[in-house]
Amino acid sequence: NLADAYLGNPINLDLIKKAQNDGVISLVSCPNKSAVKNKIEIEINKLLSEGLSSSDIAVLILRGKDAILDFNMIGCHKTVLCDDPAMTSNIVADGFLRFKGLERPAVIIFGLELVSSGLEKRMYIALTRALTAVRIVADGETLKKDKILSKLL
Repeated sequence: NLADAYLGNPINLDLIKKAQNDGVISLVSCPNKSAVKNKIEIEINKLLSEGLSSSDIAVLILRGKDAILDFNMIGCHKTVLCDDPAMTSNIVADGFLRFKGLERPAVIIFGLELVSSGLEKRMYIALTRALTAVRIVADGETLKKDKILSKLL
């Protein structure tokens, strides 16, 4: 339903709030943009502590992969691009579009503030890559500006 809302379909706030309460959807607010990478690492640690493995997690930026070239390590976690043969045993950190057609149980989405147009389509694609859990990481100001996410704060 959250992904569909980005296509302009009606949002079912009760359903999404339930998913938030169940830990399926989480909005992770950062005090500023420079704290995003640290918050992503924290979310990875939480997902791993809940029983997921590295190969169950994808970290997707809503811009091209060039914006994440420094993301070959997130904290102590090795990450690879989605076309790396090692993706079967590692966390993938890549652009949302390169990950289109692939799925992971948990997806962490970031980079909302980097998108000047087409956010709705990008969010739809990124959100639909998650099979069981999604984490959206952004600074608080960006979350408040998003017409859909602001309803979930």
